Amino acid sequence: MSNLKSYRSCFEPLCTNTTKTTPENVLNVPQDEKRRKKWFQAVLRDNPKTKSNFFCCEDHFDTYLDALAPRTSVELNRSYDTKDGSSRVEEGNMLDAGTDKANLDVHGAVSWQDDRGHTYQMVYKAGTRGYRTIIKRIS
Repeated sequence: MSNLKSYRSCFEPLCTNTTKTTPENVLNVPQDEKRRKKWFQAVLRDNPKTKSNFFCCEDHFDTYLDALAPRTSVELNRSYDTKDGSSRVEEGNMLDAGTDKANLDVHGAVSWQDDRGHTYQMVYKAGTRGYRTIIKRIS
C-alpha cells in the first residue's frame, strides 16, 4: 500500500494551486455536461470525454463565472504574482457574446524561474484561430 497522498490541482493551465497549498480555495468543476463544457471553454481547454473530477481554485472562479454569463460584452483584465516568483498578466474579451459563436479572445504572458534561477516567459494568444505560444528565456 502506498503512503503517497494525492491533492486536487486547479485545472487552469499553469496554475499551481492545490488542496495542499490552498486547501479552502479549490472547487469542483460541474459534472453536468453542458455546464462542464462551458467551464472548459472558459479556460481554453478541450473538454475531455472522461467523467473524471476536475477542480478550479478561487483565484479564477469569479473570472469564469463572468465569462460564462450571457452578456453583450465581457472584458478580462487580470494579473497576479505567486509565492514561487511566477507571475501572470492576461487581457481579453468575449467575441460574439450572447450567441452560439461566443468565443474568448485572450492574450497574456506568464513568467517563472527554474531551479537554476533562469527566468522564462511564455507569451500567448488564444482565440478563434486557436492557441499560440512563444516561450523564451529572458535571463
